Amino acid sequence: MKKRRIRTAAAAICLALLIGGICWYGNLLHKTYSAEDLKLAEDAVRKYATTCYALEGAYPESLDYLTDNYALTLNEDEFVYHYEYIGANMMPEISVFPID
Repeated sequence: MKKRRIRTAAAAICLALLIGGICWYGNLLHKTYSAEDLKLAEDAVRKYATTCYALEGAYPESLDYLTDNYALTLNEDEFVYHYEYIGANMMPEISVFPID
């Protein structure tokens, strides 16, 4: 009788751990980002573009210029970055979207 209770308790613990692991893994697969997360990523690109403008007198024509010359790091595994160059003295259009 005592062994049966121990086995039942062990099975319940294993089942709880299995369900918890599945839920945790599911959250990793379906990570969602808040509007604040997207704004922070967008603001980082905007900050580097503004720094480039302040130092060089023109906004960069591409994100590649910022990553190559200003050490901007993009999280391209989780976000899609839209950077549209308008002109040397006009702030580019910058948007960040989560990858689904």
